[in-house]
Amino acid sequence: MTSPELSVAVTGLGSALPAGAADDEWFDYRSRLGRRGYKYLPRAAQYLLASTKDALADASVELGEGNGEDFGVAVGTNESVRHLHAGMDSTIRDENAEALSPATAPYFSVNLIASRLGTEHGLRGFNVSVTTPHTAGVEALALGARSLSLGRAERVIVGAVESPVASFGGADDGSVSLVTEAADTTRPRYGTVRAASRFVPDVADDPDSLRRWCHETLSRWTTADDVPIHLVAPNANAGQWAAFTEVGHGCLTAAALIRRNLMSGPTESAVLVVSPYGNLSLAYIQRSDD
Repeated sequence: MTSPELSVAVTGLGSALPAGAADDEWFDYRSRLGRRGYKYLPRAAQYLLASTKDALADASVELGEGNGEDFGVAVGTNESVRHLHAGMDSTIRDENAEALSPATAPYFSVNLIASRLGTEHGLRGFNVSVTTPHTAGVEALALGARSLSLGRAERVIVGAVESPVASFGGADDGSVSLVTEAADTTRPRYGTVRAASRFVPDVADDPDSLRRWCHETLSRWTTADDVPIHLVAPNANAGQWAAFTEVGHGCLTAAALIRRNLMSGPTESAVLVVSPYGNLSLAYIQRSDD
């Protein structure tokens, strides 16, 4: 199965990333949100609200009463509520459901992390969470592009957010947000991103097939034959690719790399994500010259 291959223009960027992640600096995301109303939100919700607040400001978008009707939300996540659900399970086992905190009990569903973003800003176009292992952040971009092409929204906030269990090694932690618009209706501030996904059950055993799909897909998007590709994958041969990052517990790494490549680096680049379960996603980034 292959996803639609549509592109989006990126007009605003925001992040809440640990120090060293994609050449970024960690900041106190709570100070970006203010003193009231956020203390008891799940950490992932705070990350996403903080990075989106910065992305909207970066895009010079001011949301207020009634002007969020044409905004959609597409957020990728894998681990953003795992620790929260583990705590809920423990509380119910040790006590009962009535002992759950009223502040966190509503987040029994992973979808409510992105929904909190829509509630915060009155975004009523649509609100979708993508949870495919490792590739969810790139798939959220593809979903946003398709929604824009169908006229379901004029802008889509595309994000990726993770907040892992503390015992996870190599886990993603933080959030990235992009303000996107249809590529053919605006002059992009940062550039355009095109995304495609595919499912190949035995991809780990067939690296040649992976490379072939990647280059065949890129050939439909660009005439350049030397686009640098950053591979995010498990147990890969780093020497075969321009750059390599071992896939962690989550989908944030690829989104952070896309953000970095939009801000600096070559005019054309790509990020390829491979999950151990056969999910593949490829993002092609064409950075603006400005």
